[in-house]
Amino acid sequence: MLITTNIVKGSTYKLRFRARNVYGWSEWSTVTTILAGDKPKAPPIPKFASATANEIKITMTESQDYGGAQVTKYELWRDAGSSGSVFAILPTYVTTSLAMAHTLTFANDAIVTGKIYSFKFRALNAKGYSDFSEILSVATTAPPSKANTPTVDYTKSSRTSLLIKWVRNTDTPSPGGLITGYTLFMDDGKGSQFT
Repeated sequence: MLITTNIVKGSTYKLRFRARNVYGWSEWSTVTTILAGDKPKAPPIPKFASATANEIKITMTESQDYGGAQVTKYELWRDAGSSGSVFAILPTYVTTSLAMAHTLTFANDAIVTGKIYSFKFRALNAKGYSDFSEILSVATTAPPSKANTPTVDYTKSSRTSLLIKWVRNTDTPSPGGLITGYTLFMDDGKGSQFT
């Protein structure tokens, strides 16, 4: 075994060798090439872009260290949307395009409203697969239904304050669709913009 130094990551080196005994040198071996590199580093965690009741949009970022060899494809993996479910490669993500965004749909990817899906991402080069990115979890849910019209309770209002009431939305909560709050906007009473 021979260890060489001053190797440049990403360079391809040609090697050959021969043997010697008391009668002289052998012929040279067949030339072999070696890429001075390693598998890529794990890409960053995928990022959430948007979600509705029937689609999820996520973006990915390239591996920050290719390991010295060009990345030839990326793989996007997804679970089944339930805790502890097994991850599988997502066939609708075109891995050879090196695209850094993907939209999963109800029709093409069997997305179900109300589930929380987890995603992970990895890269491949001539030296092998990177480790997986950290996991991103995203819920599929629609925005709440239109809010009910607010009303004023004049029996509990005064010249300087108004008691505003509204009926809560009756949307069925789901893991991703639970209503977490309301915001009331009011103009200045003179027809200006809502604030």
